[in-house]
Amino acid sequence: MLMMLGILVSSTVLGSPSRATLLSNESAITPARPFWVAIRLELDKGWHTYWKNPGGPGYAAKVTWTLPKGFKASKLEWPKPSPFWFSNTLYYGYENEVFLLAKIHPSQNILAPALSLKATIDWLVCKESCVPQKQELELTLPIGVSTQNLTLTNKFESLLKVPDRHIPYPITPKTSLGLRLSLAFLAGLLLNVMPCVFPVLSLKILHFIRLARSKRVVIMLHSLSFSAGILSSFWIVSGRLIMLHYLGYQIGWGFQFQSPLVIALLMIFFTLFGF
Repeated sequence: MLMMLGILVSSTVLGSPSRATLLSNESAITPARPFWVAIRLELDKGWHTYWKNPGGPGYAAKVTWTLPKGFKASKLEWPKPSPFWFSNTLYYGYENEVFLLAKIHPSQNILAPALSLKATIDWLVCKESCVPQKQELELTLPIGVSTQNLTLTNKFESLLKVPDRHIPYPITPKTSLGLRLSLAFLAGLLLNVMPCVFPVLSLKILHFIRLARSKRVVIMLHSLSFSAGILSSFWIVSGRLIMLHYLGYQIGWGFQFQSPLVIALLMIFFTLFGF
């Protein structure tokens, strides 16, 4: 019966806050006739997952397809997300459940009586903390004339009718310029009493001592160039981040520190720097 409805539920980890299911509204695969499939994510109460542009630290679901020879899958179609605030940052995502749609393009020549579509999905769910999730899904459908599951067909059509192209780039709540500058100044003071900054401070103090013998104009120019270098560096980084967000990339500030490669390179750099 499940096979006739085009539904197969894969195994899930016991106690997981979310579950994935691979669905199709078609009961069979017709050669050379494209059809829609959906990955349904069900989330426990209070948990959420992310849209293709999360808006902050977080990442969107990633699907890797393993399809029969000659089959192709389109890019995921993302339903319109809901906005929610966390730690003064606006995020976009989903609660309860979400259907991620993809169109499957079958081969024209199919000899087997039935074929399996496989997908591996990686996604992130968050509540007070975040839990990475990964699940392998499989859907087996016969080859032949298809009949549609009207409930799923109507669901898919309703999701595809709602565009997500006009969702604005996530912004933070409005605060006055004075408050922002004050918070930035306090953050700078706090940063400079962190143990990781102490070696840099000692190098800078030694440089200031050498500058003490210089003329006031030289000291002023050095201070201005030092400040301009810090500000322009952050403007460049934040500008590129905003540009990548507008292009649809799932990237957040500081999210590179979840990459093992970045961590390994930083460990090597700071080890050499320490020597």
